Amino acid sequence: VVSLSVLLPIGYEEEANPLVTPSTIDPEWYFLWLFQVMKLVPPTIGVLVPFVISGILILLPFIDTREISTFREHRWFILGGTAVLILIFVLSIWATLGE
Repeated sequence: VVSLSVLLPIGYEEEANPLVTPSTIDPEWYFLWLFQVMKLVPPTIGVLVPFVISGILILLPFIDTREISTFREHRWFILGGTAVLILIFVLSIWATLGE
């Protein structure tokens, strides 16, 4: 394989220019929702959204210290988490379809 790569090198693409941003930059699939949030809101709010969500997820075990027994006791946490997941899914689809 090494001999073939030395004897028959493939052609290179044009050299990258760090001063020119390509017109189509898309994030990986797991950042699409955040990319869409950054398009919709001012940059300060768009940067704070993931920190607030992460902070809530980190502090959630300390906020809700009751023992899990039924769905009714934790329905607001479950519904809130489901709403956030649906929002992330919708924003990801929106970022994929719209330009």
